[in-house]
Amino acid sequence: MSRLKTFFSVFIPLGFILVVIFCFMYVPKEGKLGYREAFHKALQENHYDEAEKILKQTIDRIQIERPDSPELAACLSDLGSLYSTEKKYTEAQAAFKHALEIDERVNIIDNHLLAKRNNDLGNAHFNQGNISEAESCYRKAIEREDEADPPDDERIITYCGNLATIYDSQHKLVAEEKLLNRILAIKEKEDSEDASGLVESLYKVATIYVRQGQNSKAESLLKRAVSLVDKVSAEKKPVVALNMIELAMLSVKFSENAEAEKMAADALKLVQNYKGSDFALQGLCLNNLASVYSSIEKYTQAEDLLKQSLKLHENHFGANSMEVAMCLNNMAGLSYKQEKYNEAEALAKRAMQIINTAAASGAEKAECLEQYGHILEKLGRKAEADQLLNQAKAIK
Repeated sequence: MSRLKTFFSVFIPLGFILVVIFCFMYVPKEGKLGYREAFHKALQENHYDEAEKILKQTIDRIQIERPDSPELAACLSDLGSLYSTEKKYTEAQAAFKHALEIDERVNIIDNHLLAKRNNDLGNAHFNQGNISEAESCYRKAIEREDEADPPDDERIITYCGNLATIYDSQHKLVAEEKLLNRILAIKEKEDSEDASGLVESLYKVATIYVRQGQNSKAESLLKRAVSLVDKVSAEKKPVVALNMIELAMLSVKFSENAEAEKMAADALKLVQNYKGSDFALQGLCLNNLASVYSSIEKYTQAEDLLKQSLKLHENHFGANSMEVAMCLNNMAGLSYKQEKYNEAEALAKRAMQIINTAAASGAEKAECLEQYGHILEKLGRKAEADQLLNQAKAIK
């Protein structure tokens, strides 16, 4: 009997202690490492406030228990991504920076992770217009990925592409060319039936050569790109078309109108054969193609393309959408260029009616006001024109 008492006196309290410990260690799915399921569920349902609450609660817990841990860095990175989605770039920058600082202490040999952290922080800086800080982060991302064993080609493409965007904005064409050629070299090695990435890369490098006046280098790349167009996947055709159109616009700038028209025609074939559902991208291609044709004074072709764009936008975005308004504004600009001022006014007026009721950005509204004002000037209605032009200037 005394042994039985001893058993209960020892093991019952011990069992109780184990249960207490288990209950303390157990955290529901939205806590500790299991927070991701609840977090992603909230994201999928567009409950951003709930997603943020889950992350902050998790971060607060981990900061108490494991303040310098990879888990905390992962939570902070998720929070930074959430803030980026909500365009809260200042908050995103702080979260990404904290995550990077932790990982630089505890994950010093994981170069893939550290490269990603630097790239995320660079994106946050870029979205705030902090170009020099973004450039530094993108450089570090590339350096870290290069130190990985082995480097991940897709990540290198992303990081080099981001830094190339910075150099493009700074007109550092030689530095940008080096990065784009590195991306091209990776694409060359890929064994894929879909040549979309390679063709897009060829056009981007060709564009850089044209901008530097190295037309012979550009021409050889263009010939290769054109020979591979049939191997471009259906969904990527508008993306490749946009690159072709950009190069066509550059050709116009350098007075190479015949070459521009040829590229525009090739791009148009891609757009017309596109059967996907990215109507915004398709419409952008049509509008930009119209701009190319207008620049080389092929007004009939330009007008036809803008009419196609207008119909597409009306069918898929609604007659009172901003997409339709900007298309009408482009049509007004084309009529203005041909000195058809009454026709231009009617189109500009329709565009402004939509803009005054739709959620237009300041830049979009200013663009339409300015064009409408210039049209009215040509019609001799100076007082009305000055009023519109002053409104546009105030917005700018």
